[in-house]
Amino acid sequence: AMVSITAPAGAKTVQLQLTTQEKDQFYVRINAEVTLMDYQKRILADTKAISNPLKNMKLLTVGDSLCAAANDVYNEGLKGWAARIRDTFGANVINCSQGGAALCNVRLVESPNKPRQYIVNQLLENNGLHKFDYILLEGGGNDASVNYDSVQANDAVVKAPIGTYHPTSYDPADFDDQTTLAGGMERLIYNAIKEHGDTAAMGFFVPFDMPNKESFAGADAHFNAAIAICEKWGIKSLSLLEDFEFDTNDLTSDGIHATAEGYDVMQPEINAFMLEMRPVSAEVWNAVQATLD
Repeated sequence: AMVSITAPAGAKTVQLQLTTQEKDQFYVRINAEVTLMDYQKRILADTKAISNPLKNMKLLTVGDSLCAAANDVYNEGLKGWAARIRDTFGANVINCSQGGAALCNVRLVESPNKPRQYIVNQLLENNGLHKFDYILLEGGGNDASVNYDSVQANDAVVKAPIGTYHPTSYDPADFDDQTTLAGGMERLIYNAIKEHGDTAAMGFFVPFDMPNKESFAGADAHFNAAIAICEKWGIKSLSLLEDFEFDTNDLTSDGIHATAEGYDVMQPEINAFMLEMRPVSAEVWNAVQATLD
């Protein structure tokens, strides 16, 4: 028999739990605390038993220090959401992120011996070596922060320019200004699709808000531009900037970089997002291929 349950207003989580004695009976838990271990071992267990599309799949993660997760003590090797995705789903994960990296190329100009400072290079270094089934993109924080060391005549410390994106063009000649967030983001997505877009599911992740850091004041404009560019290319995005409870005083070391507990708090959202990611449409794939002719 089918049972319909309407969650009350304000409910963030609803769990159905079997009673210990009567296996055909259950009770409902509303807003019960769910740890990452509970999520992985209990809630996701049913999902994986039915279908786990990431099992043994090859995932690439690229981004800045939040993706690199230097402050995470999850284990000695892979860290952050990359490690937790691996352990939740059994995926094969390569994390090429690097602290300080940006979507635009100005940091690369400043540090030419650090190619991963330009996020698109994190993707390009894998060309010809791996064919990925999933690609999770992250970045924009170092473009949006006033701590960004912009290469300008007056050497002013300013945010990287957002620039403009082309809502109907898939031709890289139309987004060749790599000194802007928009140009770098479009080039990143274009190359991801060109190399892996026939089969790879792709997504873009924007972590938590950073209200206590003055250097990130107004950063939403940069992140929103990146999200709009994703929409143009038909790539799903997950933003935790709004309507997500994340106390940067308790869950970061400095108001920016998440601790292990901070990554645990974000992970259920990321895991659910991984199951929603899809390849780009045939229309976009064909449009990119047409630029190669």
